[in-house]
Amino acid sequence: MRSNRWLRAIVGGSAMLFAVGAAVPSSSTTARGWWQQDNEAAVNAVIAQQQDGDEVKADGEIEVGREVRLTMKDGRTFRGEFVKQDRLNVVVKIAGINTTFDRAEVDHIAPLMTFEEQYMKLKATIARDNYAMRYQFCEWLFNRKKYQLAAEELESLLDDSENIPKARALLRTVNKAIEVQESEGGANGQDDEKEAAKQETNPLQSERFVEGSLISDADVNLIRVYEVDLDDPPRLIISRETIDRLADEFKDSESMPQLDRDRKRLYRMKPAEILDLMFRLQAREFYSDVRVVSEPKAFLQFRMNVHRTWLTNSCAASRCHGGPDAGDFFLFNKRTNASRTVYTNFLILERTKVNGKPLIDYERPSDSLLLQMGLPRNQTANPHPAVDGWRPVFRERSDPIYQKAVDWIKAMYRPRPDFPVKFEMPKLGQHRAEGLETEGKGGAGDGSTGG
Repeated sequence: MRSNRWLRAIVGGSAMLFAVGAAVPSSSTTARGWWQQDNEAAVNAVIAQQQDGDEVKADGEIEVGREVRLTMKDGRTFRGEFVKQDRLNVVVKIAGINTTFDRAEVDHIAPLMTFEEQYMKLKATIARDNYAMRYQFCEWLFNRKKYQLAAEELESLLDDSENIPKARALLRTVNKAIEVQESEGGANGQDDEKEAAKQETNPLQSERFVEGSLISDADVNLIRVYEVDLDDPPRLIISRETIDRLADEFKDSESMPQLDRDRKRLYRMKPAEILDLMFRLQAREFYSDVRVVSEPKAFLQFRMNVHRTWLTNSCAASRCHGGPDAGDFFLFNKRTNASRTVYTNFLILERTKVNGKPLIDYERPSDSLLLQMGLPRNQTANPHPAVDGWRPVFRERSDPIYQKAVDWIKAMYRPRPDFPVKFEMPKLGQHRAEGLETEGKGGAGDGSTGG
């Protein structure tokens, strides 16, 4: 991959060209910074070509909600979210409005690369010792207002090379942006309120009903603590006061440094190392004092590849498990980008069983009922119940969307933790299905399910 000379990355409405494998200038380099000198001309050369984002090859059918570029035979182009197409019409949501185009006038429809795809592609391509390129990657994240990811990448960069004053200055700016974002209720860079204003909402899911049923922000954070991968941790914050109490509470433990000089090392340890110590001490009463600022990668996969891609616009649609006929298996479709909604729906999935069998099979992910019930009825031994208007989520097991869901389940922490989250499963009490049940800390009931 490093043999490629240039890597393009969209930055806002422009683009940045990175030299893969380029040598890093010495610290004596001056004149506008070593990270800008060789790239400015290349950047200007590709800005015009990258104004609207990169197209990607469509792998089979285009998924609903995917951002696409529609090119007409007369040369006009339109950009929006894909809704549906048939032999007569193509429907794309533009500025929140479903817009219908005559299929005969459409030249082609091309999916656009999502931010997540751009991020993963760029990250995988950048050489770890190419500090110039890594700094530009951080700037790209900052310009896209992905502050949590930017902070993680900057901290990693500074761990590898402290002699990058611009990176340290940018990290201070990013941390201030995170503080402002969190004070305004938009943590994790999700812009929840902005996105919520654009989403169609179910009248049944009133503000009062939703707010009274979702888990709390503290619960979300606690689940994240349990899901942290210590080999590749998200950004964590643990206060000095928490470390003081931990050291005092477990001062007699063999896992805790006994000498004063060794105790002082605790304050120089990285947050992930402190969390590892908490896990070894089984100091569960301290888990809630760990602040998980960014999302564990397994949950990022759930958010992007399951919750956003098909769960909320298929299973949680108003005509299905997000509406008045949902029965006792009810999923939330209001403010679907908000972490409280994402993690509440996850808990519902994890705590729902069908005839004693969980919806999510962590031992055999591909056989999970959650996925099996989304297949065409003739392709699975566990089909979705016969319901008027139901359509399969996946074409087949080899469907990329199905495989991404399998990858998410495989990425989750095992053995599965028993989250100490008290949560009463939402239920409407209608159309109760035989043999289906839900389990929850602090509340339980029967439930019906299916994609």
